Formats: sequence, structure tokens, C-alpha cells
Amino acid sequence: MNLPMFDQSKVKEQSFEGEAVRLSNEFRSKPAKTIIDSDGIRQDIPAKIGFDVETADFNIIKNWILTSKKQSDSQIAFINRILTVRFPTEYAGLRNEILTDYRDEYELIQSEGKNDIDFFGRTGFQNNVRLDGSLTEPGRELIIPRNGKISIRKK
Repeated sequence: MNLPMFDQSKVKEQSFEGEAVRLSNEFRSKPAKTIIDSDGIRQDIPAKIGFDVETADFNIIKNWILTSKKQSDSQIAFINRILTVRFPTEYAGLRNEILTDYRDEYELIQSEGKNDIDFFGRTGFQNNVRLDGSLTEPGRELIIPRNGKISIRKK
């Protein structure tokens, strides 16, 4: 199944769609660049090889999820949601390769997965990263007003 392309004009919005765009941009390739700081010291930043979550092959995304150990929980949840929507049959075969602490989430993502930008973008907000509630902090609340600008409030 194909995903809708993430609308780059929404990258600065504080919404589920804006968060989905920001999360997808973290996986894209980035060119090498040189930065000169205020002290005149030059820093060369190497290029980063990445992939587009909308068009990448299943094996590329699978290799990322199985070999990346230093990624955030939001990124891992985002990629798992992308996999369950784009490659449902191949993703079902990954059950034995997924980490043991992520298996409950794996089941929930498969049952509740939908091709909706809000479903992907929820992973970037506190208390919405995982569907099983294992990363939920009871002292925080997600507020979604009618204008769509999402905020998090301490209770």
C-alpha cells in the first residue's frame, strides 16, 4: 500500500500532521556541510545516508529497525506504524525478529493500523508514543483545541 506523500509545508505546524512530517524528515538523506562557529572554528559534518519512508523498499526499513539501537522511541514507533501500513504481510513475518519488549506494541499496531497521517504523527507527542501505554506519564495531558494547535499540560 502506498502512503500519501508528507506535505512539507506543514513541517512547522504543531499538529499530528506536522509531527509526522518532522519524523519522516529525520530519516531522509542529508548532504555534507561545513559550519564555521562564532570562534572561527570549522566543522565538517559528513553526509547522512537515509531513505524516504513513503517510497523505501521493505528491506531498507527492516534493516534500519533491526540494526538501530540509538534511536528514539518515537522514531521506532513511527517506523513500525509505517511498516504495518505499507507492508502488512511482510511486517507480520517480522514477529520473531522484533525485540521482546516491543511485542505487545507490535500486536496493537497491527490491529489498529490505518493509513492516516494522524496515526503516524501521534508518535511524536508525549503519552502517545506507544499504543500499549508503557511510556505513558500520568502527570501529563495532551490538549487538542479546535484550532488544531496541540499542547501538553502538566496535571
